[in-house]
Amino acid sequence: DGLSTLLEYLTNLNPQVKDAQNAIQMNLVNHGQNLALRYRKSKNAPDSSFLAQASTELFTWNRDGVTDEIIENLGEAWLMETTVPINDSNRKFVRLSGELIEEEL
Repeated sequence: DGLSTLLEYLTNLNPQVKDAQNAIQMNLVNHGQNLALRYRKSKNAPDSSFLAQASTELFTWNRDGVTDEIIENLGEAWLMETTVPINDSNRKFVRLSGELIEEEL
């Protein structure tokens, strides 16, 4: 389905099943004032995190005005929504990173 095994783990999807169609979606919301990024976050991956960042030129990335919210309980995963203000920009780029967090011994 085109997703890496790590992304399948982070979103609680099965890497052996083509089920990625609803893993990550992006839409304009609030009359085009914001970008909304919806994605699944696995409840079974406590050693992981997601980070959404925005940019207007693909060089400087930040979280200015970016908000994260749980939208729905999907059983084994949360449906998350990250909102990014457009702020009258001619363009806005959003990236979503997922990673495993190493425990300190």
